[in-house]
Amino acid sequence: MQRFKLLRVQDLSPNSYFRVLLILVFFLISCGEDRPATVMSTESFKPLLKEMLIAESGVEALPLSYTEKKEAREQRYRLIFQNASISADEFFTSFEYYRMQPEIMDSMYTSILDELNETLMQQRMTISPGLEASLPNRP
Repeated sequence: MQRFKLLRVQDLSPNSYFRVLLILVFFLISCGEDRPATVMSTESFKPLLKEMLIAESGVEALPLSYTEKKEAREQRYRLIFQNASISADEFFTSFEYYRMQPEIMDSMYTSILDELNETLMQQRMTISPGLEASLPNRP
């Protein structure tokens, strides 16, 4: 039975280093998934996602019936799309793409949550001392 010889770094010639490096670069490039042209960049998509989440949260807090909430949600979504100069299809195509990329979507959600928490903390710092004492402490 013949044993395979392991390749050691010391055994590589300078030309071989270049070949190995070139192969690694091509491998890393080929592993990266290209975003389709119809999908918004994360830099463009994340602020819209944040606005959509805020709109959704605002609608859910309203004392409305299911139908009224649905209408209010759709109205807010239309306003967000209009302000961003995009269509609902453009947003939801991007949403579906990022939904299938859980690491990217999780990163965006985490970043949005951090931004909202920071905004909340800044707002709490501007509240008068008497009112601040009546608010529940949250980490």
